[in-house]
Amino acid sequence: MIAVLASFFLLTIPGQSTNPVQVASSLDTFFQKEVWAKVGERTCLQCHKPGGEAEDSKFLLRDLKRSQDQAGDLKHNREAFTRMAKMEVEVHQSRLLLKVVGKLKHGGKEQLKPDSVEYRVLADFVTRINTPANTKPDFVLDKNAPPFFHSVKMLDDRQLVRRITLSLAGRLPSDSEL
Repeated sequence: MIAVLASFFLLTIPGQSTNPVQVASSLDTFFQKEVWAKVGERTCLQCHKPGGEAEDSKFLLRDLKRSQDQAGDLKHNREAFTRMAKMEVEVHQSRLLLKVVGKLKHGGKEQLKPDSVEYRVLADFVTRINTPANTKPDFVLDKNAPPFFHSVKMLDDRQLVRRITLSLAGRLPSDSEL
């Protein structure tokens, strides 16, 4: 059980996979469910679309709700966000993040607050885009380390029943329960 949980934990850490197909697939899913659904569609698409106030900008998005080819348009939107996420104004300062908080010239002024959930979603996307897929984890598993619960002392049955009864029933167990 512990091995299953540990392997699940390691597989779900962002940036830990070295399989490019798996990384691309997880990034596509993250873009669709987080970036597009929570930021792009709600905020950016208001102006950055054909016929919108920012139709002359290089950051032009397509409305998936009016699309014949949703997969193709979603890919187009992801590529537009990726281009903006990769552009740096200063060292480690994404143009995308600076624009949405109004620190760079942006016709729509400040669109997101720096402490908002939407901004954090965009910041996470920028980090994922600008972090190579084959980076090594910040920690190293010691293959010779003892099992995780090696030094944990288990309770005997009597103590276990006492604790469970106190926790769940709010009373001490009777003699017949012990």
